[in-house]
Amino acid sequence: MAGELPSPRVMVVDDDMPLGELLEEFLGAAGLETVYRPDPVKALAEALTGVFDVIILDWMMPGMDGLSFLKRLKEKAPTVEVVILTASGEPHRIVRAISMRACDYIVKPASLQKVLATVKTAITRRVANLATPLVRPPVGTIEHGFFVAGEETARLLTEVRKIARYGTCTALLGPPGSGRRHLARLLHLMSNRDADRLVLLDLARIPPREAVEQLLGHLVPTDSTGAPPIGAFKRAVGGTLVLAGIEHLPIDLQQKMLTLLESGQILEPPYMDEHFLDVKIIATSSGNLTAFVDGGLLLEELYHRLSMDQVLIRPLVDRPEEVLPMAQHFLEEASRKAGRSLSTFAPGAERLLTQYPWPGNVLELQAAVASAARAAEGAVVTAADLPQSVRGYQRHGAYQAAAELVKGLEAPSPARTGGSDSDVERTVQLCWEQHERDPAAAFDLARHAIHQVTRGSEVSLLGQFLFHAGCEHLGEWERTLAALRELQALGCLSGRGRENKELWRFVAAACLAAGLTQQASKAEREAMAAGEPDPVADQMMIHAAASLALVRQGRLEEALPLLERALSIDRGGWTAGHPAVRLLAESTGAVADALFKKLERDPTVRQALIKTATASSRYHRVCRDWIGTRRAEYRLAAIHCRLGDGKSALSHALESFLMCNENNLPPEEFFFAHEAIARAHLAAGNLDAAQKECETCALVLSLIEDEKALADCAPVLEQLRLCLGDTPSTPSGAAA
Repeated sequence: MAGELPSPRVMVVDDDMPLGELLEEFLGAAGLETVYRPDPVKALAEALTGVFDVIILDWMMPGMDGLSFLKRLKEKAPTVEVVILTASGEPHRIVRAISMRACDYIVKPASLQKVLATVKTAITRRVANLATPLVRPPVGTIEHGFFVAGEETARLLTEVRKIARYGTCTALLGPPGSGRRHLARLLHLMSNRDADRLVLLDLARIPPREAVEQLLGHLVPTDSTGAPPIGAFKRAVGGTLVLAGIEHLPIDLQQKMLTLLESGQILEPPYMDEHFLDVKIIATSSGNLTAFVDGGLLLEELYHRLSMDQVLIRPLVDRPEEVLPMAQHFLEEASRKAGRSLSTFAPGAERLLTQYPWPGNVLELQAAVASAARAAEGAVVTAADLPQSVRGYQRHGAYQAAAELVKGLEAPSPARTGGSDSDVERTVQLCWEQHERDPAAAFDLARHAIHQVTRGSEVSLLGQFLFHAGCEHLGEWERTLAALRELQALGCLSGRGRENKELWRFVAAACLAAGLTQQASKAEREAMAAGEPDPVADQMMIHAAASLALVRQGRLEEALPLLERALSIDRGGWTAGHPAVRLLAESTGAVADALFKKLERDPTVRQALIKTATASSRYHRVCRDWIGTRRAEYRLAAIHCRLGDGKSALSHALESFLMCNENNLPPEEFFFAHEAIARAHLAAGNLDAAQKECETCALVLSLIEDEKALADCAPVLEQLRLCLGDTPSTPSGAAA
């Protein structure tokens, strides 16, 4: 075999003579040609002139430290594998060593079996690196069910093939639905492991008190055989253990796992096992491991161990060129399973597939194609066969999808969480920063911060984020309720403080959204008792928050009656700063957007839509949120255009323009106001007036400097010109 090393040579460099001689003797007895050198200067000269495959290098030595040795060695002999010997509690040295291309490290003291296993892995790695370089697989390759749809999936398969040759500890990172578990199975099957010994633990679903038994085994018999069940580590010996959601592993168990990875043994009573456990570890996460380290959820040393071989799966929205090949592959799979002869997608369906952002990534795409295959009547899948979530999405224009242009209340920026430097408030800031990228990981980070709470001022910050990320965006009703109740149960939160009142409101809203009406009523009573009596505000906020959470999960039919209840008890007289008004402005806007999308296929929602959209405008005015008011009026204009009422549409479009003019709003807001006026004139049949407003839109577009705003506005102008029968072109003076 090319690159085979018939007699691997190992050098041990350590000023600890008893240890060095012991390793020389032990590795030699294991069939490895091993020499021991106590002097690092002489050892380096020999390493540069001789042929060694692996060097075991101590980090702290007189005459030359490990860093200098490693740096000089890699300059002249870059393919030699180096294993670092280091004392515990020195993660900074591990980082330096890995950055200098050391292949692994061993924390002293370590078992001889662990040293032997690490050296053998390093030898395997060197053989792999000396062998013929891996060839990137062509598009269309299918390996163990993994389909290569383009450059990104080809890269993933190449990385997995490489790691499968030698890797013993790997991290697979990617957003929800990206296929981390599928890739873990692929890595296991491509490794030289027992194919049947693939053990997966979903750590997010294991209560912390049960995690140690799940991993290491029970202490006492739990079944009729009289034998205690075997833990996951021992079940995976000779195979692979996949730890899904590594950030959910309790810190004390992370320390045990780190010890096991370093020694190959379970060394702590009562789970002690002196046998070497040959297990390949694959950790998966949808979050950022460095953020988990910063948030105290992941040990730094374990992070370094996992970071040695790390595979990052990019979200599908960042690789749109792979969507259609992947969709075609899934269509062929669905066709075979159903015994049908579905051949391809119609152009309209292809356009929708490539425009949709796929927040659920590959799994959502696969589910959407399977659904379309079931709905298709002929051999070609059309746009009408795709799920509503895909069909209802349009990238530009509120008249096609008002929700895209009216985003409602933004998540609080980190600066709004206050000026305190407490650990909890810093964690909440980190959660808000990470939320847009990965709400699931941010929610988990916030939940782990609950037991760091020491004062009431931290409660509403943490509770607000947990509800926002858990209920509104993830639909994790049970987990959100558990987190909020855990937060409420802390002793420092007792009493009638504002923070406790706000928290009970979140609990009540989560219960209401989850359909737990009795629990919601109880939590509502607690909210009323926790602060100054304000039953109207409490009920309005609870019902509005619940409706917002539901509509963001696509559950409009459940959200609408809750919002109607909130509106029915409104007695007015609110001040601009009251939180109930802001919440009502956001919830009415979100529900109006959902109703607007439904209007085309269900005209019966017309009355509810106009009522909700009008309320959204009213509440934004009370908040003195002029941009929000402008967008609410814009939405109303779009609604009346859809209904064919040009006169009412023009009235709201002009109101939208007045909001811009009276409050000196940015040019992009003026652009959409003029576009609304043009659409209203078009609906009323006033083509000349519509054409003039279109020209005004082109002029305003040339004044927009913000690149994102320009990217939003330019396609809208092109669509408007097409409606007017004009030839699309870039307006004079507009930025490209």
